[in-house]
Amino acid sequence: MFFMIGITTGRKDLSHNQMIICSHCGKYGRYSVYMTYTVLSLFFIPCFRWNRKYYVTTDCCGVTYRLDPETGRKIARGEAVEITPDKLTLIRGEERDYGVKEKIKMEKKTGLKTGIIGAMDSEVSSLKEAMTDRKTSSVSGMEFCEGKLDGHDVVVVKCGIGKVNAGSCAQLLINMFGVDRVINTGVAGSL
Repeated sequence: MFFMIGITTGRKDLSHNQMIICSHCGKYGRYSVYMTYTVLSLFFIPCFRWNRKYYVTTDCCGVTYRLDPETGRKIARGEAVEITPDKLTLIRGEERDYGVKEKIKMEKKTGLKTGIIGAMDSEVSSLKEAMTDRKTSSVSGMEFCEGKLDGHDVVVVKCGIGKVNAGSCAQLLINMFGVDRVINTGVAGSL
């Protein structure tokens, strides 16, 4: 008689939608819940699962928490459950690395930080020239220029023409540079 038995680990993403204000970075975000487990397979067919653990990650800063097992089981069954801080245990609190040379510090800001988007060089070049304390970072083919404009913290970027470019650039400004507001400057139209 011949048996093929295997023991492996697995991961399953669970369906859960909960908007949060992250206690780690202070930004708006969303919880992503997943389960890890060990499984015994017989002839490549999963038969038994054990050692189930539930985890939560935030999409704003990538912090990972261990989730209370009872709450995790309820989410796995499809129940609508709110995840509260007392159900979470911090296990990894690192910043996400998007390839920016200097990571953005996740600290409380005294003033508002503004992101300014322009589609073409002519729309943002005069703003970049007027900035002081400039630092430049290149992400996804876009050049982000951080600094001060009239004493205000700003990030100026040329995104390229189109709604998709403007949308992805705005998302990068929010996620990576922590801007509190976004201004789109320049000409519009093509009709």
